[in-house]
Amino acid sequence: MTFFASLQRSPIMKGVSTKTTTIFSKLMRNPLMQQHYPVQQQMQTTQQLQIRGMASKKHKRVIKMAKGYRGRANRCFRLALSRVEKALQYAYRDRKVKKT
Repeated sequence: MTFFASLQRSPIMKGVSTKTTTIFSKLMRNPLMQQHYPVQQQMQTTQQLQIRGMASKKHKRVIKMAKGYRGRANRCFRLALSRVEKALQYAYRDRKVKKT
């Protein structure tokens, strides 16, 4: 456990706001402070951000196509997917009808 993590869980920091702890963490990133608190260097691990892949792009595309639909169909992927599929079926059918 790092120094900062142990300090956050300690009774000393119990009533301290998150703004104060943020200021403290910024202060601890200062190289001068790290000379006095060498344990703090363990905290400098890089955080991995989770990046959503192909599914996220597909969901966004379907939700964008469902813009203007009533109810949850313009917000929820499962509902939007069925409505968009039906709309595409109508569009295909009506293009054929328009030609005749």
